[in-house]
Amino acid sequence: MAQQLLEALGQVIAVSEGIAEFNQEDTLEVALPPTVAKVLGVPDSVTFSTSATQRDCAFVSYNSEIFQRCETLLGDKGRFVSLAVEYQGYLKQSGFEKLISETLIPHNGLLRVGKATPAWTPYCRFNVTYTAIADEKRLGLVSFWLNGLTQVPGVSVGDALFWESDRTPVPEDLELDVSTLVPLAQLVARESIDAEIAPWFHSKERRLNRDQQRLTEYYQTIIQEIHHKCQKKKLEGEALAKEMSRIEATQLELERKLIDLQERATLTIEAEIHSVMVVWLQTVQIECELIRKKNKRSCIAVYNPYTQIIEPWRCEATNVPITDFILDEGMRICRLD
Repeated sequence: MAQQLLEALGQVIAVSEGIAEFNQEDTLEVALPPTVAKVLGVPDSVTFSTSATQRDCAFVSYNSEIFQRCETLLGDKGRFVSLAVEYQGYLKQSGFEKLISETLIPHNGLLRVGKATPAWTPYCRFNVTYTAIADEKRLGLVSFWLNGLTQVPGVSVGDALFWESDRTPVPEDLELDVSTLVPLAQLVARESIDAEIAPWFHSKERRLNRDQQRLTEYYQTIIQEIHHKCQKKKLEGEALAKEMSRIEATQLELERKLIDLQERATLTIEAEIHSVMVVWLQTVQIECELIRKKNKRSCIAVYNPYTQIIEPWRCEATNVPITDFILDEGMRICRLD
C-alpha cells in the first residue's frame, strides 16, 4: 500500500513536469519546478517517505495534506493527461514465435504467431479515490495500469517514465476513447479496494463479534438472574407475570442493541475515478490466431521493450491477467480452474 501511495505521488509529479525516482521501497526522491514546489509547499528538491522514522524526509500518508495539494496540480492540468514516450533503443521485429509459445499457453487449443509490427500502444494509469465508512471513516487511493489495447489490468510500463528526454507530443493520428475502459477500470478498482481494506474490515468484524458476544452474555446473565429469582421465591400469578414481562423487555432490548451494533458496523464504499494518465509507448504488436476445434479467433500480443516481456492476456471471465488459459465454447480466453 505504501508503494502504491508513492507511485501515485510520482505520477502526479511526472505530469507536472517534475522528476521522481525511487531511492528505496519507501522513499521517493523528487525534483520539482519552482511553481510546483510552491503549490505543494515543499522545497524544489525533496525526498518523500511513507515511514515516519526516516530522517530528512517529508512524511506522506493517505491523510496527508500533500494529496490535497496534488489535487490542485491535477485541477490545473485536468483530470486527463496524455503523453508519449519514444523508444530510443533497437526495437526487434522478429523472432517472437518461441517467446510467445513459452509465455502464452492455451491448454485446449493452438496458438499461431503471425506478423509483428512496431506500433504505439496506450497504457492508462487510473487513480481511483474511495471512502469506506463503517463506524469510522477511511479514505484511500488505488492506482493501477491498464493496457488500453488488450485491456489487461496490472501491466507495467517499466522505466518508460523515468526518461523525461524521451517524452514526445502524442502523434495526432493516435486516439483512445478512455470512456470505453471505464467499466473495466471500475471492476479492477473494486477488487483493488476490497483487497486494500480487507485487513481493516476483518479487524472490525472481529471487534463486532466480540462486542456482540459480550452484550449477549451480559443480557443473558440478567435473564438468568430473573429466572433464578422466580424459582427461589416461587413466584406465581401477577408477581410471576411481572418478572416474565421483565425478561421479555430485556430480550427485546438485547435484540435492539445487537441490531444497532450491526448497523453501525455495516460497510459502505464510495469511489470515483480521480484522474487518468494515458502513456503511449512504442511497442511491438504481434498478430496471433487461436484455434479450438473448428473455431478461430484473432488476438494481439504486445511486446513491451521497457519490460522486455510478452504481456499476459486477460481472462475474459474474471478480468485477471493470465498466461496459461483455456478457450471456452465461445472462444473466450479463460483462466484454468
